[in-house]
Amino acid sequence: LNKGKSGLNIQVEMLNQSNAVEEIEVETELFDPSGKSINKKLTKTKINASGKNAIELVLKVNDPALWSINSPNLYVLKTKLISEGKILDQSEIKTGFRKFTFDPDKGFALNGQWMKVKGVCIHHDAGVLGSELYPTVWRRRLMKLKEIGVNAIRTSHNPQGSSFYDLCDELGFLVINEAYDEWE
Repeated sequence: LNKGKSGLNIQVEMLNQSNAVEEIEVETELFDPSGKSINKKLTKTKINASGKNAIELVLKVNDPALWSINSPNLYVLKTKLISEGKILDQSEIKTGFRKFTFDPDKGFALNGQWMKVKGVCIHHDAGVLGSELYPTVWRRRLMKLKEIGVNAIRTSHNPQGSSFYDLCDELGFLVINEAYDEWE
């Protein structure tokens, strides 16, 4: 994020499971939080028979609406793999733009605003409902935490299900993603 301009770094990995070289068009399109298309790029590449290929590209964004705990602006990146006019595969990913700073004297800043991280530690389960991730249950739990001033979640001992992180992004929570039960 520099002077109102930013870029979304994208890496697309592809696997050709056929016995022939494939010519692929990779279409990437970024939509702003209101759903308006703001950048689209078409990249042509080849994948060897039974081979892999990866491309890296950047979609430029002018004056992005920044993600914050009070305004969790999310963009949508749609990617399509196309061969001879036929869509072979496609994905949709939500993402956001933000700038964060850690300073030993001042603490933490999000988008230039110094703030306190007010967090709780959450285990992967939903109490008596067990370990299955019920988005409506988690949405209610997270909204209750937001109401009392929580702005950060530390996942206990293990990474959570992807829909948990999607909810945190959507609702405006910082996440400390604990990957292991202990460090040695």
